[in-house]
Amino acid sequence: MKADVNDCPRKRSGLVKKFSSVILPALVAAAPAFAAGEPAPLVLAERGICPEYAIVIPSNASASVSYAAAELKRYVRRLTDAELPIVTDEADLPPKAIILGNTRHTAGISGLCRPALGEEGFRITARPPHLLVEGSSVRGVLFGVYELLERFGGVGWYASWMTDVPELDSFAVPGDFSDSQRPAFDYRNLYFGDATGGDFAAHLRVNGDSNHLLDRHGRNSRHRFVRGLGACHTLPSLMPHQEFFDTHPEYFAMVDGKRIPDGQLCLTNPDVIRILTERVLERIADDPVAPYYGVSCADTLKWCECPRCVAAYNATESLSGPLIALVNHIAHEVDLKHSGKTIETLAYRHTRKPPKNIRVRPNVLICFCTFFCDFKDPLRTGANAMSRRTLSDLEGWSALTGNIMVWDYMGNYMHNLMPHPDALAYQDNLRLYRDAGAKKIIDLGVSRTSDFAPLKAWLLSKLLWNPDEDVPALLDRFFAGYFGKAAPLVRRYFDELYLLPRDTEAMPLTFYEDIDEGNLTDEFLSRAIATLSEAEKAVEDDPPRASNVRLAKLSPVFTLLLRRARLNTPAPAEGPLSNKALLAFFRRSLEEFEPVSIADRSINREDDKAAIFSLDRAEREGLVGR
Repeated sequence: MKADVNDCPRKRSGLVKKFSSVILPALVAAAPAFAAGEPAPLVLAERGICPEYAIVIPSNASASVSYAAAELKRYVRRLTDAELPIVTDEADLPPKAIILGNTRHTAGISGLCRPALGEEGFRITARPPHLLVEGSSVRGVLFGVYELLERFGGVGWYASWMTDVPELDSFAVPGDFSDSQRPAFDYRNLYFGDATGGDFAAHLRVNGDSNHLLDRHGRNSRHRFVRGLGACHTLPSLMPHQEFFDTHPEYFAMVDGKRIPDGQLCLTNPDVIRILTERVLERIADDPVAPYYGVSCADTLKWCECPRCVAAYNATESLSGPLIALVNHIAHEVDLKHSGKTIETLAYRHTRKPPKNIRVRPNVLICFCTFFCDFKDPLRTGANAMSRRTLSDLEGWSALTGNIMVWDYMGNYMHNLMPHPDALAYQDNLRLYRDAGAKKIIDLGVSRTSDFAPLKAWLLSKLLWNPDEDVPALLDRFFAGYFGKAAPLVRRYFDELYLLPRDTEAMPLTFYEDIDEGNLTDEFLSRAIATLSEAEKAVEDDPPRASNVRLAKLSPVFTLLLRRARLNTPAPAEGPLSNKALLAFFRRSLEEFEPVSIADRSINREDDKAAIFSLDRAEREGLVGR
């Protein structure tokens, strides 16, 4: 995606002042007075004054702790122009120090019982005249530094192309400040937009395989799946039909009385169970460091109907019955030879219903896939029948095991650019998953050019860390930092989109919604485009944020054009809402935000572009726009 600038500083007299109640609630740097009896704030850096503080790290600091120190130094310089030195604990403790990690000085200064912080938790403590950022050398210290910069510096990492950095007179922390945090979920795989890039993913504090963390981010080997196999639909890779079907058709699904190569495996066949067990053990031998090994069904609804499989379905009242029996067997054999390894499988589509009369072994991880439900309303309160089944299935798995990972779906896979108002359900759903015992979350979104993708990725990252965050305050903060002076107008469109009435049973918000489904009308889309065009004018002197507004505008423009093309709805002949004007904007957007994803890669949607561009020919021939 092309962008005008990578980082976007704010002047003290501008947005910082205007939005201080929203994005800098804890900032004390601008308030030199403090209540009687309260300790004076620790002024870590001041503009135009030689800094008194130094950043102290261990002499044997990990790559992540060293990077945390470099990040703190870089952003303090951008906040205040002050240059904080970085020193190791080999030297004497400076008179005023920001101490990162477990230095030789830390224990003596902390004087507190250290909480259990894990790999990613942190504690920030003011011990005047020093400030301590404690945490693991994996990511704890790094995430503590990011909390410090966000909370007291007002830094906002809203997109890979939009870092919002205010210009401050001073950067300070309350003299009695102390805060400890740990993430609600230990695995937070945010496969959404630009969260797949390591630096930005670290700023969002996510840690999944899809987030491509590097050494400086602490990587993420503790949650890695085996190389070459992954977590999804792995049985066809373990037992490919090209290798087995010709000689052993009985290994494969019987459908309508005939064995077929492109269905599921026959999961009750003893030889299939034996071969799969052997091959998983071979994978472990090839990649013994990986902690997770996926054993999950093919992405097909062609299930085996042989008498043995049907009996297993009936005995457990679910298609998941023979699958769980299989993974239990594999997990048992793996545990005998490789203690500490986990076998993961999918509760997906027809295996999402939990089985009865069977338990789940402790070293089996159930990956629960939300799949078909109404994504607009929270699962706990939504009235849609699919959502109620999803909730019931999750509760059923929660009763069988405490080892659950949730694979949640965000966005419209059929039309990535369509408005998709699901963000206000994120918080309650994540609370539900936490309460159900899930420790791992995969949020599978769509492209970075999809409907409000930067906002959704950022909001999800905050809620994956802490599902009890104040969502209205988070939304205010994002809109102010990302859209600047255009925030009120873009927020008007956002609020109207989420308030559109919708029959949750007749028109659930699925992740495969087509252009003529749902509750979007040409009138609403036209009004949205007009509002966002006004918003763009509000920031015409701020190129990065003007680009952000145009990206938000791309969604209703695409949707209106495709509706006009597919449904032959009318368009004005002239003006900003004419096909000619909207086509010109769409073409410019394809260049400005390249690559623009139209649909999920499994769907060929070049015909959507062709349909939209056909409006140009129709305009010239006088077929539309009258």
